[in-house]
Amino acid sequence: MPAQDYSATMANAGHDFSDQNVITVTSYATNGMDKEWIDPKISYTYYSYNKQTGVWEIDNTTSGWLTLTKGTLSDDRSQTPYTFVASMTDPTESTINGLFPTTNKGSEGSPYNLSGIDGGGTVENTANCYMVGAPGWYCFPLVYGNAITDGKYNTTAYSSTHMVNHLNKKISAPYIKDNNVNLETSNVSVKLIWQDAENLIIPDEIEYDPTLFNSNGGIKFHISNIQEGNAVIALIDKSADEDEYVDIDRGTVYGKSGSTKAIWSWHIWATRFGSEDFEKDIRILNHKEEAFDVMPVNLGWCAGDKKIKYYKRRKCDITFKVGEHEIIRTIEQYPHFLLPRGDHPYYQWGRKDPFVGSNKLWENKKRWTHDSTTPYGESGDYDPPRLYNEPAQFANNINRKNTIECLEVLVKNPDKWHNATRQPNDPKDYKKGFYSTNKSYSDLWSNNGNKTVYDPCSGISGR
Repeated sequence: MPAQDYSATMANAGHDFSDQNVITVTSYATNGMDKEWIDPKISYTYYSYNKQTGVWEIDNTTSGWLTLTKGTLSDDRSQTPYTFVASMTDPTESTINGLFPTTNKGSEGSPYNLSGIDGGGTVENTANCYMVGAPGWYCFPLVYGNAITDGKYNTTAYSSTHMVNHLNKKISAPYIKDNNVNLETSNVSVKLIWQDAENLIIPDEIEYDPTLFNSNGGIKFHISNIQEGNAVIALIDKSADEDEYVDIDRGTVYGKSGSTKAIWSWHIWATRFGSEDFEKDIRILNHKEEAFDVMPVNLGWCAGDKKIKYYKRRKCDITFKVGEHEIIRTIEQYPHFLLPRGDHPYYQWGRKDPFVGSNKLWENKKRWTHDSTTPYGESGDYDPPRLYNEPAQFANNINRKNTIECLEVLVKNPDKWHNATRQPNDPKDYKKGFYSTNKSYSDLWSNNGNKTVYDPCSGISGR
């Protein structure tokens, strides 16, 4: 288990930023035969990066972070290497909870639209996860996952025949109501499935509003006690049938419970990542040295109220000039995060909904449900309930189903862990464990490189 401090042994403790950048300059006069070195004039323009606008701005306060060492002149007196070393700077240090603003977004009568670029009424980009970075009233449209992108129908996201809704019907349009789903107020309700920060979202302040988004329907909710954390909200079909082998007695911890009957569900992540406090992405290289920009933390990550250290992006243009001739070379340092262990939700392959993570070695992170009294503790007894009923003794997968047989059941039960088919390592001794024999589809999260409506990733942030 990683250490909880910032010791040098931590894998992400970073380097000391003393990397050497060597620029070899060719500068000389010649009579046609001999060469004579000419010293160029060297000047610096330092920049800081505006994370809000994505623009580099001249910043004299960062002057001097490059130290120059002049190398040895070449034998033919035409070239000299210049070595530039970046100095170490003090990082920005803070907790996520210490960065949340106190000003509210939206209001009960006019909630902030999480699918819009600036919180207005236009549906721009939908997702299965929405990031929230301030207290306030929020809303999102009743759209399947990322089925609307850049204000247009993202048909590729639901083109696969495996993209089915809770009725086991192929999703044919972005808006839930356009898929023969009864969204009459008498037939639906909303429910807080779980949250891992107490009172992050007040269950009684989650509301289904059929008039939102040009009467396509939406859900609005209120966050007054802003803090880092995660929550899952579901739209419930009160007339849905129970699922086979799901209506079971789950023992003293969970009691008797059947299908959750979710029409669809959404993950809310309260964080300051993706806001003006940090850059949205960091750049990484794969084994082929191809560059990718990715979020610096896992989806739903929380620091546990421990401090984060953040080294900002910076850049310098170095100008070499001889007479009227000049060249400019740029040295840029990418941002770097020094993170505590923290915690983040877990996912099952192909499913869009997260499960509460762990912030200890063998135990769950605390979480609360819609009634705030359901006993969701930390010990293993409080692991998410399994989806299917089964005998206490293994009986060749009685009552268990493969993913390909129960896609709609997984949509309807975002709170339950799919215990798919399995086989014992040793048929004569079940204590030796089991291996999965589950059958699934390869295109549940990505269809030919394109994210699907089952993809769990976040969309536009509400800041």
